[in-house]
Amino acid sequence: MNAGTLGPIKKTNLIRQSIIKNNLDINLFSNKIIIDFLINNKINFKSLIAISSGASINTKYGWFTYALSKVSLRFLIENYALENKKLHFINYNPGLIETKMQKKLRSIDSKIIPSVKIFKDLYNLHKIQNPHEASINLFNNLDFLLRQKSGSYIDSRKI
Repeated sequence: MNAGTLGPIKKTNLIRQSIIKNNLDINLFSNKIIIDFLINNKINFKSLIAISSGASINTKYGWFTYALSKVSLRFLIENYALENKKLHFINYNPGLIETKMQKKLRSIDSKIIPSVKIFKDLYNLHKIQNPHEASINLFNNLDFLLRQKSGSYIDSRKI
């Protein structure tokens, strides 16, 4: 499951609280609504895999809003795992995927937000997977993910 928006990439003090709240509504609370529905209605699932991000481990200059939402989602999934021992939850970081988010990052001036330079470089080196490649990668890793401890954070690039 994934609901995601990048939000503004700029210095934290320049971001209005209402923008941060909107990002949390999309990236965090929409996922919580879905998970609560599944649990409260006793809908069986083999594993719930939340799409995580490296931003849930390390933030970057200008990335407060996105990183906050992703670390919050990571903790949400970890808490569900702690509180629901009979269910299986995973935080899965698929790595970089060519999406509208990536295009937005590449449009940002790296002189203003230095942290976007790496994404431009990786794009130019053809090191960003397309959505089809990412989905194949996830499919190929499903057996591995199901064997991991519930609540784990798994980076696909380290499997």
